[in-house]
Amino acid sequence: MKTKYFIYSVQGLYLALELQDQQVSYAALAQTSETAQQLLAEHLACSPTAVLERLITEPDADLQALIKRWQQQQLTVADFIWQGSAFQQQVWQALLSIPPGETRSYQQLAVQLQRPRAYRAVANACSANSIAWLVPCHRVVRSDGSLSGYRWGIALKQQLLAKEAAARAK
Repeated sequence: MKTKYFIYSVQGLYLALELQDQQVSYAALAQTSETAQQLLAEHLACSPTAVLERLITEPDADLQALIKRWQQQQLTVADFIWQGSAFQQQVWQALLSIPPGETRSYQQLAVQLQRPRAYRAVANACSANSIAWLVPCHRVVRSDGSLSGYRWGIALKQQLLAKEAAARAK
């Protein structure tokens, strides 16, 4: 298995990525390149098998193909290596169906998964998502529309939602 690590600038933010073969196994979002590198270093420190041989700052063919699929809203389960329970993986898969510029509540996702009382479990699954931005847990809000927790900070969640809403309005 070939593992590659990237710091990629996207929409004015920095995405730290781990690709195993052609699948994303980790992604963190940050305001600066330095913070993205720090997040990647912390991820590597927690992974006993991960070794950073070389940090890639320019997208290669694998990353370009992934970004193209993301831009065309064609990412699928096959694009990711998810480590979580079966329910968490169902939630993460459901997140892929939320179009950019739109939001869903935790309750709506629970209903979509035919588990209407599992909205707290949906929230927990969102918080356990280790693939920022590409698996868009930032598009999930409280039932009243207000923002709640986001692994990379509420301000970043708000910024992502604003950018997506602006792009959708064009």
